[in-house]
Amino acid sequence: MRGNEHAVYAVKKSIQKNGWIDLPAEGTSMFPLIQRGNVCRFVVCGTSELEKGDVVLFQAADHRLVAHRFLGVKKNSRYIRYLFKGDTNLGADTPVTDDHIIGRLLFIRKGNRTMHTGGPFFFIWRIIVLSFPPISSFLRAFLNYKEAGK
Repeated sequence: MRGNEHAVYAVKKSIQKNGWIDLPAEGTSMFPLIQRGNVCRFVVCGTSELEKGDVVLFQAADHRLVAHRFLGVKKNSRYIRYLFKGDTNLGADTPVTDDHIIGRLLFIRKGNRTMHTGGPFFFIWRIIVLSFPPISSFLRAFLNYKEAGK
Protein backbone atom coordinates (compact mmCIF):
# COMPACT_ATOMS: atom_id res chain seq x y z
CA MET A 1 0.00 0.00 0.00
CA ARG A 2 1.09 3.55 -0.73
CA GLY A 3 1.00 6.32 1.90
CA ASN A 4 -2.46 7.58 0.97
CA GLU A 5 -3.82 4.05 0.96
CA HIS A 6 -2.51 3.48 4.51
CA ALA A 7 -4.21 6.67 5.71
CA VAL A 8 -7.51 5.76 4.07
CA TYR A 9 -7.36 2.25 5.54
CA ALA A 10 -6.70 3.65 9.04
CA VAL A 11 -9.55 6.16 8.76
CA LYS A 12 -11.98 3.49 7.52
CA LYS A 13 -11.04 1.14 10.37
CA SER A 14 -11.35 3.91 12.97
CA ILE A 15 -14.77 5.12 11.82
CA GLN A 16 -16.06 1.55 11.60
CA LYS A 17 -14.84 0.82 15.12
CA ASN A 18 -15.98 4.03 16.83
CA GLY A 19 -18.86 5.16 14.60
CA TRP A 20 -17.16 8.53 14.05
CA ILE A 21 -13.81 10.17 13.37
CA ASP A 22 -12.50 13.72 13.80
CA LEU A 23 -10.22 15.01 11.03
CA PRO A 24 -8.57 18.41 10.54
CA ALA A 25 -9.41 20.23 7.31
CA GLU A 26 -6.50 20.90 4.97
CA GLY A 27 -7.73 22.42 1.72
CA THR A 28 -9.89 25.26 0.48
CA SER A 29 -12.37 23.36 -1.69
CA MET A 30 -15.20 23.74 0.84
CA PHE A 31 -14.52 27.40 1.73
CA PRO A 32 -16.11 29.23 3.54
CA LEU A 33 -18.01 26.37 5.20
CA ILE A 34 -14.85 24.44 6.05
CA GLN A 35 -11.50 26.17 6.41
CA ARG A 36 -7.97 24.95 7.10
CA GLY A 37 -7.57 23.90 10.71
CA ASN A 38 -11.28 23.29 11.34
CA VAL A 39 -11.92 19.89 12.88
CA CYS A 40 -14.61 17.91 11.07
CA ARG A 41 -16.50 15.04 12.65
CA PHE A 42 -17.68 12.39 10.25
CA VAL A 43 -20.07 9.59 11.20
CA VAL A 44 -20.70 6.24 9.58
CA CYS A 45 -23.46 6.36 6.99
CA GLY A 46 -24.85 4.15 4.29
CA THR A 47 -25.39 5.36 0.76
CA SER A 48 -29.17 5.11 1.25
CA GLU A 49 -28.87 7.78 3.97
CA LEU A 50 -27.16 10.35 1.74
CA GLU A 51 -29.11 13.44 0.80
CA LYS A 52 -28.21 15.86 -1.96
CA GLY A 53 -26.04 18.55 -0.41
CA ASP A 54 -24.55 16.44 2.39
CA VAL A 55 -20.81 16.82 2.92
CA VAL A 56 -19.32 13.35 2.63
CA LEU A 57 -15.87 11.91 3.35
CA PHE A 58 -14.78 9.54 0.61
CA GLN A 59 -11.73 7.99 -1.00
CA ALA A 60 -11.02 9.72 -4.29
CA ALA A 61 -9.80 7.89 -7.39
CA ASP A 62 -6.20 8.86 -6.52
CA HIS A 63 -6.61 7.33 -3.01
CA ARG A 64 -6.77 10.69 -1.18
CA LEU A 65 -9.32 11.40 1.52
CA VAL A 66 -11.74 14.07 0.31
CA ALA A 67 -14.75 15.75 1.93
CA HIS A 68 -17.03 17.28 -0.70
CA ARG A 69 -20.71 17.93 -1.28
CA PHE A 70 -22.88 15.04 -2.51
CA LEU A 71 -24.56 15.95 -5.81
CA GLY A 72 -26.35 12.76 -6.69
CA VAL A 73 -26.12 9.31 -8.20
CA LYS A 74 -25.20 8.33 -11.74
CA LYS A 75 -26.72 4.98 -12.75
CA ASN A 76 -26.65 2.83 -15.81
CA SER A 77 -27.26 -0.86 -16.43
CA ARG A 78 -23.79 -1.84 -15.20
CA TYR A 79 -22.94 0.42 -12.27
CA ILE A 80 -23.90 3.07 -9.73
CA ARG A 81 -21.51 5.96 -9.13
CA TYR A 82 -21.74 8.76 -6.56
CA LEU A 83 -21.06 12.35 -7.62
CA PHE A 84 -19.32 14.94 -5.43
CA LYS A 85 -17.97 18.47 -5.80
CA GLY A 86 -16.11 20.93 -3.62
CA ASP A 87 -17.96 24.21 -3.15
CA THR A 88 -15.09 26.23 -4.67
CA ASN A 89 -14.22 23.71 -7.37
CA LEU A 90 -15.32 24.49 -10.91
CA GLY A 91 -16.00 20.86 -11.82
CA ALA A 92 -17.21 17.69 -10.15
CA ASP A 93 -14.89 15.00 -8.83
CA THR A 94 -14.40 11.70 -10.61
CA PRO A 95 -17.45 9.63 -9.59
CA VAL A 96 -16.85 6.92 -6.98
CA THR A 97 -18.47 3.63 -6.02
CA ASP A 98 -20.22 3.01 -2.72
CA ASP A 99 -17.20 1.23 -1.23
CA HIS A 100 -15.28 4.54 -1.41
CA ILE A 101 -17.77 6.38 0.81
CA ILE A 102 -16.52 6.61 4.39
CA GLY A 103 -18.81 8.93 6.34
CA ARG A 104 -21.05 11.99 6.45
CA LEU A 105 -20.19 15.29 8.13
CA LEU A 106 -21.91 15.76 11.50
CA PHE A 107 -20.30 18.97 12.71
CA ILE A 108 -17.34 21.33 12.33
CA ARG A 109 -15.33 22.69 15.22
CA LYS A 110 -14.04 26.20 14.49
CA GLY A 111 -11.96 27.16 17.52
CA ASN A 112 -14.33 27.03 20.48
CA ARG A 113 -17.49 27.05 18.29
CA THR A 114 -19.23 23.95 16.99
CA MET A 115 -21.46 24.14 13.91
CA HIS A 116 -23.83 21.20 13.42
CA THR A 117 -25.00 20.17 9.98
CA GLY A 118 -28.61 20.43 11.15
CA GLY A 119 -28.19 24.13 11.97
CA PRO A 120 -29.55 27.10 10.00
CA PHE A 121 -26.20 28.16 8.49
CA PHE A 122 -25.66 24.72 6.98
CA PHE A 123 -29.22 24.64 5.64
CA ILE A 124 -28.98 28.08 4.03
CA TRP A 125 -25.48 27.48 2.63
CA ARG A 126 -26.58 24.14 1.12
CA ILE A 127 -29.48 25.83 -0.67
CA ILE A 128 -27.25 28.64 -1.97
CA VAL A 129 -24.53 26.32 -3.28
CA LEU A 130 -26.92 23.86 -4.89
CA SER A 131 -29.26 26.51 -6.35
CA PHE A 132 -26.63 28.93 -7.62
CA PRO A 133 -23.73 26.96 -9.17
CA PRO A 134 -21.88 30.11 -10.36
CA ILE A 135 -21.06 30.80 -6.70
CA SER A 136 -18.18 28.31 -7.12
CA SER A 137 -16.52 30.64 -9.64
CA PHE A 138 -16.88 33.62 -7.32
CA LEU A 139 -15.46 31.70 -4.36
CA ARG A 140 -12.56 30.35 -6.43
CA ALA A 141 -11.76 33.86 -7.73
CA PHE A 142 -11.83 35.21 -4.17
CA LEU A 143 -9.47 32.49 -2.94
CA ASN A 144 -7.11 33.07 -5.88
CA TYR A 145 -7.10 36.81 -5.14
CA LYS A 146 -6.50 36.16 -1.44
CA GLU A 147 -3.60 33.78 -2.21
CA ALA A 148 -2.04 36.23 -4.66
CA GLY A 149 -2.04 38.93 -1.98
CA LYS A 150 0.08 36.86 0.41
